[in-house]
Amino acid sequence: MSDDVIEMLTRMIEWLGMPMVYGVLGLIFFIFIVRPFFLYVFDLDRVASHTAATETTSINDASKEFDALLDRDELTLDEDEDIPDILTDDQKIAKLAASSPDKGQALVKQWLNSDQKTTDSAKGE
Repeated sequence: MSDDVIEMLTRMIEWLGMPMVYGVLGLIFFIFIVRPFFLYVFDLDRVASHTAATETTSINDASKEFDALLDRDELTLDEDEDIPDILTDDQKIAKLAASSPDKGQALVKQWLNSDQKTTDSAKGE
């Protein structure tokens, strides 16, 4: 090999050396920094868990706002006031007769007439 060939190979290596070094450094940078970063950012499990956590937080915030608007004291049951007594027909008629005698009288007549018609139809069979 002559000195011209060796000199030409040396210049070629010098000319290609720096781009090759930059290429290898870029590849290493991509493999060890960029790729893990994008894998982390676009990880579907992480995104799903973050979305679920955000929804849970928003639901908790909404329930807290609702609880703040709702007065718990109004929801307590007072056994004497909130639960009405179950009135029988006789008690309803007595209550109506006590509040309005005319309506009570008409209701009693109607009730007696309907009972009489029922017993007459039962006897006729």
